[in-house]
Amino acid sequence: MLSSKLFSLFMIIWLSGVRDVDAVSDQCPCLVDSLWLDVIFVVESTEAVSKVGLQQVELFIETTLMQTTISPSQLRVGVITYADEPQIVADLTTYGSTAELMAKLDIPFLGGVVNDAESALRKATELFQKDHRANVRKVAVLFAASLDTIASMPIEIGNDFREDGGVLIAIEFVSARGAHVPAIRELASEGYVLSTALEQLHSSDLLEALCDANCYCAAGHYPLSNGTRKTPDGGCFLPSDVAAERDQAASACASAHEGAFLPVVNDDQTNDLLFAVNKWSDVQLWLGGKLINGQLQWDNGVKPKSTAFNPIIHKSTATEACLYSKQKSDKKIEWFSGDCSTPQKFVCQSAPLSSKNRLTMQSHAKYRKLTPKTM
Repeated sequence: MLSSKLFSLFMIIWLSGVRDVDAVSDQCPCLVDSLWLDVIFVVESTEAVSKVGLQQVELFIETTLMQTTISPSQLRVGVITYADEPQIVADLTTYGSTAELMAKLDIPFLGGVVNDAESALRKATELFQKDHRANVRKVAVLFAASLDTIASMPIEIGNDFREDGGVLIAIEFVSARGAHVPAIRELASEGYVLSTALEQLHSSDLLEALCDANCYCAAGHYPLSNGTRKTPDGGCFLPSDVAAERDQAASACASAHEGAFLPVVNDDQTNDLLFAVNKWSDVQLWLGGKLINGQLQWDNGVKPKSTAFNPIIHKSTATEACLYSKQKSDKKIEWFSGDCSTPQKFVCQSAPLSSKNRLTMQSHAKYRKLTPKTM
């Protein structure tokens, strides 16, 4: 079976013209062979899909995943098919490698005209709960051909899955009869709708969606999102519950997560977010910069971007002063410089987790501990 599949895969790749996968942003590079997710494909297998259509879906999955690294410690893949009831083809531990999936993936055609997508997604949720790795994002990829109305869709289970931190990628399978599945857009996570219409779907589209899903903030962090898929391309922010001297605050951020730092602010969004994520009023927050002889210098050699962002800075007369921000009663945020030894509240900024920036079990345990060691 493998040899014929490989030939078919070659033809699909050649005909569809697999494109390069774009990175979400500089903070979330897309390294498809380094994806670390728990992914379950939920594939409709009714007459609306057809036997030939199901083979195309199976080959599309293989075309996509042959570019990834499936392993127990990296990308794990499960498969569920459904018609009038769901059937588990593979759980998250079935395939130990990409080669094993290529050799063993065989989705049965169930037939019939009744589809129970709700039970299929509930079955996927059960598989995630049974064997989901901590700190790893769960992703459900739903192939649907006959969710004709919103009333027939598993809205509640989809909402629960997303609220629990999962990403639901919905793929509209447009069959030979040309029937679209418009209601599927109400089910997917924002921006995660793909379609086979007009042969526009490429494996790189799904890989890009998986890369976007692999760009997220750790538990307790607040994302700064700019894209349509709400990826935290502006960084992740974790407020502290304590006040600290400036250097203590910077050390607390670095010890909470490798690479974390006091915020570097180059735009209004970041400036506003620092106060939106905390519960304090009339508070001053350390920033990751200093005024040296009246000139602003960010920590770690970061240079201010040349933008229209131009905050008001009340400068100290000291040769070297630490930068902090304060939200006034009118909600206007202004910056000040002053004594670095005065305890202030602070927020830590870090790059999102991604295919390049993995969160280990050891580092995860430190994420919520932001108390300076000397306090």
